[in-house]
Amino acid sequence: MRDRSISVVIRRLAVVCLCALAACQRDLPPLPPEGEAAGLHSSPRDAMVVRPRVLTLEPVPEGAPAQGGVASQLCNLDGLGEANFGAGVLVVRAGAPALARGWLGVDASAGGPDRAVLRFDSLERAGEAWQVTVAVDGSREDVAAARQVPGLDDSGLDSALDLSRLPAGTYRYYATYQGDGQAYICDVGRIVEVRK
Repeated sequence: MRDRSISVVIRRLAVVCLCALAACQRDLPPLPPEGEAAGLHSSPRDAMVVRPRVLTLEPVPEGAPAQGGVASQLCNLDGLGEANFGAGVLVVRAGAPALARGWLGVDASAGGPDRAVLRFDSLERAGEAWQVTVAVDGSREDVAAARQVPGLDDSGLDSALDLSRLPAGTYRYYATYQGDGQAYICDVGRIVEVRK
């Protein structure tokens, strides 16, 4: 029980630190486009990617096509905010940044993608969805070891999200990403309730 309370305190401190860093952060350019045409090195992971500390969700334009792809067997959305996902609905507060945690893989040989889109599709208001593009470059040596896939060691996602624009309600939470010319979706049944 004590280990769990220490873990909660550490996570809360991490969110506070991210908020403090975000307050000192000036506007940075968006993530560069993917591919060789964008002037990236032979491996996009070799290039330095600069991103803001706290990312803002944007509404998906009305009438935009639904996000989809091949269901990935190499992914998980571990948690959002101070809690990990369990069997039920995860409740988050919209007023503070929430740390999105998880990992995304392409296949057993390629490892993970460079970036992904996190989506929040309203379960109460048809057609309402919010999204944000995040970098996928966090250390996940635990995943690489458990799956015995060395390429997954940098497949982690750990981005602070500003949920203040997200209306109160219940959302389907998932990720979409590209890899090896294929669109993937990481939809592992995550449901998020946003409270103001």
